[in-house]
This record gives sequence, structure tokens and C-alpha cells, in this order.
Amino acid sequence: AARQTGPAVPLPNAVARPGEDLDEVLVDGERRPAEGAQGRAVSPTDGGKDSALLAAARDGNAEAVLELLSKGANPEAQDDRERTALILAAGLGHEDVARQLLTAKTDPNARDVNLRTPLFHAAHSGHTSVCTLLLSPRYEADIDAEDGGNWTALLCAAYRGESECVAVLADAGANVNARDFRDWTPLIWATHESEDGCVHVLLEKRAHVNIQDFTGMTALSRAAQDGRSDIVGRLLEHKAKVDIRDFEKKTALMEASRRG
Repeated sequence: AARQTGPAVPLPNAVARPGEDLDEVLVDGERRPAEGAQGRAVSPTDGGKDSALLAAARDGNAEAVLELLSKGANPEAQDDRERTALILAAGLGHEDVARQLLTAKTDPNARDVNLRTPLFHAAHSGHTSVCTLLLSPRYEADIDAEDGGNWTALLCAAYRGESECVAVLADAGANVNARDFRDWTPLIWATHESEDGCVHVLLEKRAHVNIQDFTGMTALSRAAQDGRSDIVGRLLEHKAKVDIRDFEKKTALMEASRRG
């Protein structure tokens, strides 16, 4: 599918936090809003069957999807955000539609304008069953595919607090120590966002507790800075070090003392 004029580049704030301004992009130096996986507008690829397929997938209309595929609709058709029918279905949790599209040989690793895959969208929205489907041996979605900000599906699920998706992805072999463009790991994000369930799952899956981000801070430093004594205790139980210094020479212990 033809791209919009000029390259579409995710804005820094969109890359940093999926779900907040998720699909706002910069095109030729201009901010342009874009619908997310839950967006209403679907632009036709050919003005006919392909457009109808995208709309049916978005709406979760499995019967219509099956009929359109049988009539020759292109399962790889894209909307104006370069989302395929599978990306739309995955992001909205339409498992039956996703299965039909995968059976029709749709690419399980197709990417939208922000380089996000169906698995990324499913994890972002907490659709565990769709994640499980995409990760099955029959389809083998790329579990550690990165978007334009080096976010993986697991990073996104941890940030969003989707602990069940975190567990499914980790059990399937996702890198629990993946880093985004700021070197934040799933554990650092879960700690910073106070997502206790994700912190618990990640620690059980042996996420490294002492990884430092681009400022030198660790998950423990973040928890101490945010005053989360419960998470601090859990991290200490998993051998988090209190004396690691960030680039300002501060330790987690100093952060805790500063908060009293």
C-alpha cells in the first residue's frame, strides 16, 4: 500500500508511552492525528471488497469476513494507517476473526505505520486469547518484534498493566529484559507505573532486577523515588542492589531517605 506523502515517524511522546497519543504521527513536519486499533475510520484499499473486509474485521463480524475472503477480498489489504484486517481484529480482541484471517494465510507479522504487529496490538489491549493464538506453533508470530521506539509486545503489556498478557508472552519465550529506546525494561516500566501484578509476574519469570536505564536508574531506584515501599520490599527479596548509583551518583537508598 502507498504511504502518505513523506515518511510517517512516531512522535517522541507516542513512542515513549504506547496508549497515550498512540497513533499520532509526524508527516512532513506536521502533527497529524491517526486512529488507533480502536479507530472508526477505515479507508478503502480498492473501494470494494478490501474496504469491506477491513470494516468487518474491525467490527468483529466473522461471518462477513469469511464471505468476503471467499469472494476474493485481499487478506493483506491495509487501511490508511497501514493496518491489516488482522491488526484491527487483534487490537479489538476479535479472536474468531483473527483465526479466520490467519487460516487465509494473512501475515501474522504485518506492521502498521508505527511498525506495530498484530501481537503488539493484542498485548496493548490485554487480549490474552489473541496473543495465545498468534503465538501458537501454527502461526509463530515474532514475539520480540520491535516498533519504532524499540517497544516489544511484552514491554507494552507491562507498561499497560496487562499481567495475564505478560505471563503468556513470558511463558512463550519473550525477552523479559527487553529495552525500549530509553533502556527501560518491562520491570522498570511496571515498577514506575505501580503495576503490582506485572511486577510479580516479571520477578517470577526471573527478570533481571538490577538493569540500569539510560539515566542509570534501576527498578528499585524508581520504586524508591515513587515511594512504593511494597514494591521496594519485593525487589529486595529478589536481590535488588541498594548501592547502584545513577548518573547523578544517587542510590536507591538515597531516594528512599529523601522521601522519609
